[in-house]
Amino acid sequence: MKYEFKGTKGTWLVAQTPKGKLKIVDVNSFSIATMNYENLCKQDANLISAAPDLLNACISLINLLESMENEDDIQIYDDDKEVIDVARGAIHKALNIQ
Repeated sequence: MKYEFKGTKGTWLVAQTPKGKLKIVDVNSFSIATMNYENLCKQDANLISAAPDLLNACISLINLLESMENEDDIQIYDDDKEVIDVARGAIHKALNIQ
């Protein structure tokens, strides 16, 4: 399956507004999300800003594993399939795939 993220492309960063709110911005400082500092800790903001990189890493790994399995370069065992299914589930959640 070909996965494609249709949201804001590129690197996301954590920034702070002059009023003390944390916000997630792209490399051009375009605001992706803004939240109250009290309601979101810095660690949560870091995780949100890493979301595109994490999604791309999951997609790349799934694509690599599928291509290697299709060419009989690797054997994927049942325990590994569970981990792969978790990664696919995360991808589907991020891309709103049912």
